[in-house]
Amino acid sequence: MEEQAQTLLATLRKSSVAVDTKLALFNNLKSSIKHLRVPDGSQAPIFDCIKLAIGSQTSSSLVTTGFSTLGHFIKRLHLQDQSNVIASQSPKLFPILLDRLGDARESHRNAASQSLSDLWPICHAEVERVIRDSALTGTNARAKEMAMQWVVNVCGCDSFVVYIPLTYTQMHETKGLPFRAFVPHLVDCLEDSDGGVRETAKAAVVDLFR
Repeated sequence: MEEQAQTLLATLRKSSVAVDTKLALFNNLKSSIKHLRVPDGSQAPIFDCIKLAIGSQTSSSLVTTGFSTLGHFIKRLHLQDQSNVIASQSPKLFPILLDRLGDARESHRNAASQSLSDLWPICHAEVERVIRDSALTGTNARAKEMAMQWVVNVCGCDSFVVYIPLTYTQMHETKGLPFRAFVPHLVDCLEDSDGGVRETAKAAVVDLFR
């Protein structure tokens, strides 16, 4: 798998290579991740491959494949009891995930939100900062809306800990997001210049305090 990851990484870095070739290599790697143990030496390169794919500006299919691979990769590392690798490598993904929260494509926005949810059980503080201090306070209306929906979806939800070993659930005693730290930003969004943001903020506040 190390050779697979390195070959894909080198291929993704070449703009001259056809997208179909990149997708074929990526899907082969994803299949290996789903069915085989991921060796230590291939973990960092795989994160780099996912970063390049999600950040692609030339192929939405490559972006989608990157998101899909990330979901399987996170689950695989959990199964291998290597959540420490997720914690150390995922910060390189946060800027791109933040950017995709405001993407023009709804599917990419939803995928970015799901990825942040998948990473949240291990990287609580980092993910919450992305949502609270960047997405909610930025200038992209779509990112603000997705951030508010993310807060609502995560609060009180224990579905994210299904496949996480007990030692990692103990890292965060409450399964739900401590949402009150987000309230001032939600209140600010109630007065946002964008009508969609205001409506989303109104719905979020009602849902959170219901």
